[in-house]
Amino acid sequence: DAYLDTLDILEPLKGKVAGNVHFFVGNVDVARRFYDLNFTTSFTGVLTFAREYDDVVRFAPVDMILTETDAPYAAPHPFRGKRSDPCMVRFVVQAIAGITRLPEEKLGEQIVANAIRVFGLGPLG
Repeated sequence: DAYLDTLDILEPLKGKVAGNVHFFVGNVDVARRFYDLNFTTSFTGVLTFAREYDDVVRFAPVDMILTETDAPYAAPHPFRGKRSDPCMVRFVVQAIAGITRLPEEKLGEQIVANAIRVFGLGPLG
């Protein structure tokens, strides 16, 4: 399992590394270990049609969540089978809001703040 192999490499470096786990489809235990290393998890359009990740989404601290479309793959519902596009990320945010029962607008603002922090973008606007 690539997640476990990656964690075995990173855990001895705790406090010296941070980052984001692209297209996260692991379980709560794996997510917990990444969060403990200060890694965020990035969720995709898969959340709009697959329920097996709801528990990990509910478990995720809101300040450790990022979203993506994995363009051109993993298009969210209602675009399954079509080319995914970055503008479709709003459907991922909507799915997370539905799973967590967080207000969509506040969640979106938090995800933007997370991206700014994780990628060192500085203030936008």
